[in-house]
Amino acid sequence: MSYNEIFYLVFISQIILISIIIPSWVCKRVNNMVIKYPPASYPKLYPVPIQRINDSISTFKALNLTMVVIGVLIIGTTLVMEADELMNWDTQSMLTVTFFLQVLPFFYFGFSGIKYQQLMRQVSQPTRRKATLTPRRMMDFVPQHLLLFTALSFIVYALMVVYIQQNPFPGFVGYWNILFVLLTNIFYFFMIHRIISGKKMDPHQSQEDRMIHTQLITKVLILGAILCNLFLTINLVLSLLELRHIGDIVQSLYFQLVALMMSQTNTYEPDDYDVYRSETPAI
Repeated sequence: MSYNEIFYLVFISQIILISIIIPSWVCKRVNNMVIKYPPASYPKLYPVPIQRINDSISTFKALNLTMVVIGVLIIGTTLVMEADELMNWDTQSMLTVTFFLQVLPFFYFGFSGIKYQQLMRQVSQPTRRKATLTPRRMMDFVPQHLLLFTALSFIVYALMVVYIQQNPFPGFVGYWNILFVLLTNIFYFFMIHRIISGKKMDPHQSQEDRMIHTQLITKVLILGAILCNLFLTINLVLSLLELRHIGDIVQSLYFQLVALMMSQTNTYEPDDYDVYRSETPAI
């Protein structure tokens, strides 16, 4: 099998995974929720009519279908043109643009989720407020070995930049690479801090579910930082060995792995749904 055939298979898998398989998981999770926890029994879970939820899901599906069509057009146009690069442009740039277009439906879904939780807070404020002591340190949510591996992966990347600086290849921007990756890692840790210290979005969420959800998001973010460091290090190594063309396959696989990690937060389901039942007066 030729390199081009392998690359097209990997790129097709990117389109299928991010724009078909993962969206189907998200839609299945919402549909199952509506069936298992109907509005009549769990009114606090639905601050808007079911039809509005169905409309959001339909828009989410349409956006992902649009991305599938765009992906097919990109591959078809490239094959018709018999181009060496996607759309006869830089393949790595096209992969990046395609990935960001693919995650736009998930940004829409996430934004809709934030508005949904805001409506929960407005429509059904808890009658009693309880002061609960909650963990606020990063070490309470992120295993120490992951923090250590994040630092190690960044150090390896920085050492690789220093090494290549002695004999840079065309397009290498030197020590600015270290600054860029450092700022990227700082951004990840800033997001983790915001998630841990931020207020509870869902006013009805149980304390146990909140801790589990927060731990899930922080782990996804820390793994994202590690993968980013490793991916950029691999890119430098491939460029150093004059194997940049393999980097196209690595980049597509990296995007797919990132999407799989992100899907864990989109398909997360709480354990305690009783908090969304209607309140019954004590006898």
